[in-house]
Amino acid sequence: MKSKIRVNRKDKMIEAHLCYKPEAKGDGEEFTKGFESRMADGLGEMMEHLNDNFNASSMSMVEIGSFCGYSSFVFANFFDCITCIDPYLPGYDDKDGSSDEEALRKAHESFNKFVLPLEEVALIELPSSEAHKFIKEDSLDFVYIDGNHRYEAIKQDIINWLPKIKDGGFIGGHDYRWVDKGNAINNTQRALYETIGTPEWVFGRENWLTQIY
Repeated sequence: MKSKIRVNRKDKMIEAHLCYKPEAKGDGEEFTKGFESRMADGLGEMMEHLNDNFNASSMSMVEIGSFCGYSSFVFANFFDCITCIDPYLPGYDDKDGSSDEEALRKAHESFNKFVLPLEEVALIELPSSEAHKFIKEDSLDFVYIDGNHRYEAIKQDIINWLPKIKDGGFIGGHDYRWVDKGNAINNTQRALYETIGTPEWVFGRENWLTQIY
């Protein structure tokens, strides 16, 4: 199967040659910056790892929490099929600016414009706590968690979505070292340690990954 992406290392940076590139003009310029930022922040390295060692181009995945679609756009360049889960409902966490109504409206517009038209992408506009009920067990190669950043929500996402992953598949996510206001402990690390333990890989500062057996 033809690889959908070629990644080269240059001065410890990843230079990606993608089959999809957003138009870098108008509001596309802002999207391009966000997309490139996610690539540079370890997501590109994670995808290089999966592509080189596990043939990501034949995999299907779910992304929990898509927001503007920056990481979704990265995934669409690697995976055969990506289902994005995001209800785009405000007010779920007053400590997280991403739950602001106006921020979510703009994020939804960005996703619909730059990501949803891609043939690899589907969107389920439901909370992940509901969406998992519509996905068969042992059907996914990869689940990436970057939705509600509260500890309870992250832990529940891990619990709900683990049965959906095939034997030998992967679970990963974002915010491995991010600490929200008022918390001394990282919510993602706490949720991981209480469910599947320390991740096998951490890419950049924030992207974590574990293979499931």
